[in-house]
Order: sequence, then C-alpha cells, then structure tokens
Amino acid sequence: MAYTTFVLTALLVVVQTSVVKTSARLKGLDRLYFQNVGEPGAALDASPVVASLLPELLREPDFSRKPMSPEEYNVRDFRLPSGSWGRKLWLRQIVDFSHPRIFKLWWALYDHERRSDVWYFAPQVGDNKILSNYEIEDVSTVGKGSIILRIEGGMSRPGGAWWEVGKVLTFLGSEDGLTFSRVRNAFGFFHGYELGNEPTSITVWTEKESRGRFEERTFTSKQEKALRKCGFQVPLIDPRHMLSWRELERVALCITQKPGAKRSSRAFNEPSFIERGGRPQK
Repeated sequence: MAYTTFVLTALLVVVQTSVVKTSARLKGLDRLYFQNVGEPGAALDASPVVASLLPELLREPDFSRKPMSPEEYNVRDFRLPSGSWGRKLWLRQIVDFSHPRIFKLWWALYDHERRSDVWYFAPQVGDNKILSNYEIEDVSTVGKGSIILRIEGGMSRPGGAWWEVGKVLTFLGSEDGLTFSRVRNAFGFFHGYELGNEPTSITVWTEKESRGRFEERTFTSKQEKALRKCGFQVPLIDPRHMLSWRELERVALCITQKPGAKRSSRAFNEPSFIERGGRPQK
C-alpha cells in the first residue's frame, strides 16, 4: 500500500511538472530602444490609464472586442501564429497619440491570457537620433520558426521636415517565447527642412535581402514630378493621401530603381540606424 501511494504521488508530480509552463517571454526589444516596464508576475511601471488597459489576466474573448479607453489612446490586439509551440500568444498594442508629434507606444505579450513582458517606446532617444512613431501593420510567419511584425511610422518636425518609414522586424520563436533577431528597412521617404525658396530634396530608400545581406538603395531628388511617376504622393504624412504599407514599399522600390540610385549593403548582424550601435544619420 505504501509503495502504491509513493508511485501515484510520483506520477502526479511528473504530470503536474509537465503541465506547468513558465510564461513565454518577449525579448530583445531593448536593441530597438524600447524599455521593459513589466515582466511576468511583476508590477507594471505605467500610468493608471495604461495599467487598466494591460491587466494581468485577459480572457480570450476580450481580445476580439476593443476595450474602453480614453480618446487619445488606441488599442489593438494581434493573435501571434505560434505554430507548434503549444501556446496561445497575443500581442496587445497601445498607442498614446495625445501629443501632436511624439507618440508613446506599449507592446504587451499575453501567454494563455496572462500578461508577460511589456515594452514601452517613445521616439526621441540619445545617440544623436530621433526615431519614428511606430505602429504594427500586421503579423505573419516566415518559415517554421520566425514571426515578423510589419511596422510603419512617421514624424513631422518643425521647419517642414518629415519622414515616413516601414520596417520588418523578425523574431525567432521557440517554446520559451519570441526573441528579436533583425530589422529590414523596407521603405523610407525623407523630406528635408525648408530652406527659403529653394526646392527641398526628398530621399527615398529601400532594403532587400540579397545573398545573406541587406542591399540598400537610396535615391535623392528635388523633382517631385519625376517621383510621382512611381505613385509618390505629397505629403505622405497626411492621412488623406496615405498609401497602404504594401503600396509605399512598391513606390519606394520603383523610385530606387532609377538611374543614379546609390547602393550599399550591410550584414544581417550589423545594426541599422534604429538599433543600438547603428550609426546616426547625417
């Protein structure tokens, strides 16, 4: 009898151990100047309003309906295709657009309805960089073990300068969660500062994966008419004239195929401008 009890207890411990999993983690966003403001089971470092939108537990039906929030906040939920990892993962995005130019952003990973890592981002950083406001366009998979986020963002500066960019963030997935791997700068449109009556230059760049590297093409012009042949619209930051993410990438690829475009390349592990260690733009 004692032996039977011992065996049953041991089996119960094994079953319980196999069922209980640690929370999936979202790692590596510090490389993109995000700040980790909440870890699994830890207190959340955020305002009461943001904290109310990021509860420790979210039932799955709650992801399918927009939560009540103040007008200056936008909340979106993305179901992550977790493949065979056996997890139900959601990414909740909160954007605070109360400031006319600088948005604040939070990304929170939920694993089986329970909050895991929370990351915060605002575009003004050190290292002589001013980054863009970011928002997720969509989420998809690449191959068997990678998840990509297509993000888009822009910035309007005093003096007439503005830019609009699109990025592809690749995360490596496993049973432990997601870890940021690399970024591809899919497209970028940069309008310089106004200098009197002189035409302002517009720079367009793209990056494509080629032979294990990122190939960058850059084209600069002061002739908007020539750029419009590829579908370029001004201003891109005006929602009334905004093209979709795919259309912006197509326009940028068309423009950067023009004669006179400059070429360069970087390795996958070489940080881009938006990563820590990336070179400031001139």
